[in-house]
Amino acid sequence: FALPLSENCAYNAFSKEIICDGAPVKLTKNELLFLDLLAFNTSRVVTYEEIESQIWPYEGMSSDAIRSLVRALRKKLPEDALENISGVGYKLRAYSPE
Repeated sequence: FALPLSENCAYNAFSKEIICDGAPVKLTKNELLFLDLLAFNTSRVVTYEEIESQIWPYEGMSSDAIRSLVRALRKKLPEDALENISGVGYKLRAYSPE
């Protein structure tokens, strides 16, 4: 499925890529795992515990690691696509034209 992220960007969960203005956006392995987790759970907040178990299942995660991952992914996503729910986790906002 393709999840719209903005008027001209979408995440394709089958091909595992973001397409913005017709061009693919490069993602690291962890960015892709994180985005996939968020894309398949758009109706709810993905908790820090879920993120840790899906992305860092063996080594665990530090708060710096999650912040670094989020910062890098935010640079590649449309503005406001990734929402932080303080103390809980993250949520991906799907784009819907008004």
